Amino acid sequence: MVEQTPDMSAPIQAASALTASLTEAVHKNRLLIEQMAQFTRNEALRFFQRRMEQDTAAMSKLQDAHGIGAIIGVQQEWLRGLFQDYAGQNMRIAGLVHDLTQDAFDRCGEVAGMGLDSVRQAANGMAGEMQAAGDMPAEMADNPQQYAETQH
Repeated sequence: MVEQTPDMSAPIQAASALTASLTEAVHKNRLLIEQMAQFTRNEALRFFQRRMEQDTAAMSKLQDAHGIGAIIGVQQEWLRGLFQDYAGQNMRIAGLVHDLTQDAFDRCGEVAGMGLDSVRQAANGMAGEMQAAGDMPAEMADNPQQYAETQH
């Protein structure tokens, strides 16, 4: 009896598809990191410029302030502006992180789905080839995933 060897093109194709998916995911993650770095840089510059303008205005008001009440009023105004700026900055960053995380999660789901489909197709192809060669029970060839689950 001549023994047939299963065609190895299905696992190679599955590995190739998985490699392509992972390469695409790495590329998209690099782009995501670049976007985050650009946003962070722009937001930091905007924040510090705004704070510099407000600090300069507060110093100008302090020079014109007469009496302890006026000085305390300028200080309170400056603190209120500071807290509002920090809160606003934190909200913008939280919104960005949420949006980027959601986008990355969606992309990961797409990439994982593409990779799993390729692996399933390769497994089904290999199962058919192995059954044809007589190396596998028929119930495993019909549904390899269900067969694997019943074996555990």
